[in-house]
Amino acid sequence: MNTLKSKKGNFGLLQTAAIAFVVVTILLTIGSDIVSDVRDDQTTDSYAYNASSDGLSGMSDIADNLTTIATVVGAVILLGFLGVRLFGGRR
Repeated sequence: MNTLKSKKGNFGLLQTAAIAFVVVTILLTIGSDIVSDVRDDQTTDSYAYNASSDGLSGMSDIADNLTTIATVVGAVILLGFLGVRLFGGRR
């Protein structure tokens, strides 16, 4: 019975990783929109404009790598699920 609890805990951890990925994606989307609005309200080539442009560039770099991150998270979830199903039986 103890092995069943540990399996559920591992699957719960995988679910947490998937939810965290979705939350990060939503935060990047909303954050990029806010930083873009702030940048548009600033005078071109001012310190605030340049700082918000750098922030927007950084968020864009992270967003560009989301497909790689999603692939890794998906693979972890799939391998974790298969590992529990294939190797989690009674011995």
